[in-house]
Amino acid sequence: MKYLSGVLLLVCSLSGVALEQDWHCRNHDVEVTCAQDKCQASESFTPLDVYLSATGELSIGMYSGVWEGRARVLTEQNYHVVIARGLVFSSAMERKADFIMTLNTIRRVATLEGYGYVVPMTCKASSAN
Repeated sequence: MKYLSGVLLLVCSLSGVALEQDWHCRNHDVEVTCAQDKCQASESFTPLDVYLSATGELSIGMYSGVWEGRARVLTEQNYHVVIARGLVFSSAMERKADFIMTLNTIRRVATLEGYGYVVPMTCKASSAN
């Protein structure tokens, strides 16, 4: 019974907590793509921009368009896991993708995984509106 209570407490503490600030993250240094059993860094790339609002709206600007939609944010102190399913691509509305992002608000770093990319990023906070 103690185990079940602990699990329920953990699940409740991680469920959809809003962020206190909006966040902007960008991969200034590297872009990594992964397919099958191999990942590799791109020799040249255009940095992507990720905007996460305090209310869970996620926008990922990538090359010819923007993936947009609502995300679920799971929080444990300064660690946030952002889960976004079925984000729509602005230049091809029928194209959808799932993304997961981790954000450490103290170190101001994040990773983004989705649509064949695994990208480390640095982040800046701004006040939530």
